[in-house]
Amino acid sequence: MELEEICEALGLEKEEFVEFARLFLDVAFKDLASMEDALAKGDMRSLAEGAHSIKGAASTLDMEEIFILARSLELKAKRGGDEGIYEELQALREELIRLQNAIGEDDCGKRLRSELPKRELSGEKRDEKRSCRGQ
Repeated sequence: MELEEICEALGLEKEEFVEFARLFLDVAFKDLASMEDALAKGDMRSLAEGAHSIKGAASTLDMEEIFILARSLELKAKRGGDEGIYEELQALREELIRLQNAIGEDDCGKRLRSELPKRELSGEKRDEKRSCRGQ
């Protein structure tokens, strides 16, 4: 879903959505780091909790791709296996970076230059290219 479509679906002006997205990204990147640490320690419960947090916030903000990844990570972590979790954590990181790109800034508030390629995940083909029309 494009940024403009998300704003329309949520009934928000672009600037309002961007502010929410900045707050979301701040927390999501911290949760992601905690999830990566949890995976390294084999702590699937903490990994599932971090994924659940991201999943809930992504759902609220209509961020479908991030929601799908977080939900998949949460379910895998709850099952206790680590198969595919590292790859999905990387995919989640890419989606968060893609959101940064969509709102037009990186950690320093500067525009990101590149966009990530399309890929298939969990059997669902998705176009993950994001643009920010009007900027």
